[in-house]
Amino acid sequence: MNYLNFNEELFRMTQLAAEGKLIPLIGSGFTRGLKSKRGIVPDGNEANEIMKKIIIASCPEISEDSIHDYELDNTSSVFFSREVPKDKQRDFLTNYFTKVVIDKSDARHSFVNLDWPYIYTLNIDDAIEKNTNFEKIVPYKKISSSIFKHKKPVFKLHGDANYEVEYEDAENLIFSPSQYERSLASEENKTMRDYIRADFGTKNIIFVGCSLLKEFDIGYILKLIPENDLQYNKRILVRTSKPDKAQEIALSNKGITDILLVESYDIFYSEFSKKLQEIQGKDRFGKYKYKNPSFERVETSNYKRQLDLLYGEKMFEINANVFSKAEFYIQRTLASKIVRELSDKVIVCIKGRRFSGKSYLLANITEMLPDRSIYYFPSNITVDDILIQSLVNEQDCIFLFDSNSIIYSASRLLLDLQSRLIENRIKIIIATNSSDGIWSRFDNKDEYYVRNYFSIDELKAFNQSASKLGWIDRISTQTNIDYIFYLNSVQKVGDSKKFQATGTLSEKELAAIIIVASRDKAYYGELLSIGFDTNQIEQLTRKMSLLIETEETTREEQEYHSGRKLVHNSKGALINYLSSGIGNQKIINAISLVVKKLAGNPRYNETSKTIMLYDTLNQLFSSKEVSGVSSLILNLYSELDVILSSDMHYWLQRAKAHYNIRGKDKEALSRAFTFGIKSYDMAKENEDHKLKCALTISLICGRLWSLESILEEKIKMMDKAIEWYFKAFCSGKEYDKYINKNIENASKWPTENDFAKLLRYSMLQKDKLNHIRIKELEKLVNISNRALI
Repeated sequence: MNYLNFNEELFRMTQLAAEGKLIPLIGSGFTRGLKSKRGIVPDGNEANEIMKKIIIASCPEISEDSIHDYELDNTSSVFFSREVPKDKQRDFLTNYFTKVVIDKSDARHSFVNLDWPYIYTLNIDDAIEKNTNFEKIVPYKKISSSIFKHKKPVFKLHGDANYEVEYEDAENLIFSPSQYERSLASEENKTMRDYIRADFGTKNIIFVGCSLLKEFDIGYILKLIPENDLQYNKRILVRTSKPDKAQEIALSNKGITDILLVESYDIFYSEFSKKLQEIQGKDRFGKYKYKNPSFERVETSNYKRQLDLLYGEKMFEINANVFSKAEFYIQRTLASKIVRELSDKVIVCIKGRRFSGKSYLLANITEMLPDRSIYYFPSNITVDDILIQSLVNEQDCIFLFDSNSIIYSASRLLLDLQSRLIENRIKIIIATNSSDGIWSRFDNKDEYYVRNYFSIDELKAFNQSASKLGWIDRISTQTNIDYIFYLNSVQKVGDSKKFQATGTLSEKELAAIIIVASRDKAYYGELLSIGFDTNQIEQLTRKMSLLIETEETTREEQEYHSGRKLVHNSKGALINYLSSGIGNQKIINAISLVVKKLAGNPRYNETSKTIMLYDTLNQLFSSKEVSGVSSLILNLYSELDVILSSDMHYWLQRAKAHYNIRGKDKEALSRAFTFGIKSYDMAKENEDHKLKCALTISLICGRLWSLESILEEKIKMMDKAIEWYFKAFCSGKEYDKYINKNIENASKWPTENDFAKLLRYSMLQKDKLNHIRIKELEKLVNISNRALI
């Protein structure tokens, strides 16, 4: 057991808290003595004695002597039985554990109002949520992602008194070991269990107001976590005196690694709060790690580093806040265009395929704006709503978001706060993958597209630089990844074997690789949820040492309940690996594992959605033979039916897959239509999703009409296709770019495009349509006149 001196450890511990690496677990000693609705909050021993008195008064058959030696768990089992009337139980909970007040002059008020990412508590009283902006999370209740949008959670491991009083069948309170063990094992508590496991396995926990000598919880929590996951993190108990030897052994058995000795708890709360507020009160972005990145040219003689950068190693060195400029580093023409046009823009979106050089483009922009304050957000961190709220208070600066660094709700918030961005003269530049549909739905932004191949001028500059390294010329049709493998195959530059795993990956390991390939990162919390322990994660990084690695999460990612994450060094190489020699069934099993384990978790649900999108699957496995990737996608969706049959997104993706893969098969298209209609029906009031469905259904109907040869059926399908094209194109919320693309395709290939052919045919068959459909047809013709000959 390590004993820590508070004065010596204060700075280190508050620094850990400021970085989101120290999480509080609060016990009954913290709220003991606070004023409640009709009394004061008792600690465990006091609550035990109060319940005994009520039991004796309520049940003459029970004597004081018979329950004199009862501990809290035994007493509570009698108290919350039929022996004690419900109104007596409710009065006890209401009087002592509700409407608890922490006076603002009390140091405890400052402590719980610190900028904790979340809090765990063993208390059933409402002191924390009533006196802070934390939202309570109780056992046996599904956690909704909306809870995390505006408030931070306090996880009430023993349940909540208010909830127990307000609901007849609540049964959320936990007083006994058997109740707690049942709570941890319950499938209803899986999300909370996953969070606990991730935090205890990857972060430091400080126990405040806990004796831990009688609390049984910690022992059960530790059973959830593999022993090797516990060896690197601290579990610190705050005490005013040293325990005796027997107590020390008991605490050690409960996983306590350190005891922080304080003069008094009030002094601890006060001094800890002052120091942490001092750290947190400083300008958050003034201390932001990646402000105004510098540049460092890699010497030509450093051939290994040149080759590493070519093969996809990140050019941004996060530990040094430096962009590495390789010999082949060039200025993209698009960067100059963006900088020239930036003055009259607020939010700029740079879209491009994976491995197209978006990070290089952001580096170009940074280098071209030396007179502006630049805040760079690399793809290995995640920016949330809370960070955005702080961000928009800065002035005269530019924020560069690399791909996958900003979540959907944060991007939505940015768009809603544009007036403040304008007022504070802030420019936002966001790089995003072309397959990412988030930004396509937003109108209030300017969009640029970065090609994954070079223009003539760029190609000339690149080849001149690459020639200094002895490399053959890149040709105009080659993408960045193409050139890497071209060099390897022609000049044997680099070694393509570096992209192969050492040994065979298990389905679970393959699942982790798929997460990283699709999301650029996999949080330890996610990996633990699908069955890993930290030792197994390390084994995986050794198997694929040149492609993936682990690193610590940042403060901006603390709500993901992970102290570390898995990241990749080359997405292109991962995609190449996934498409080479791995059996379809193994891939299907791996993806099914992720969806099954993460779909119900509000923090990790986005990952399960992303990896089952048709566009994601098509991209990740595009290097497989066409028949191979088609079979993989269709079979995967078939197997996911059991897990996702109630998910509207799943049915839309399945419809898209059938349309794109089996677009000449009438039976398959009919199934696609059925899937699309099901998704549309499930959307209810979700207009955005209904519009997506309408777009897909219209394409399916257009194709079915085109393939139909029986006149009567063709007329029926013509009617159906007009109906759905009208819903898609004339709903009042049109996807302008999507419509323009269809119009452009229709005008380029009028004899091949389903939409163009349908319009021409329908105009000749107007007498077969009712008056409503004729009006819809005429509207479609009006907005699509270029498609009509």
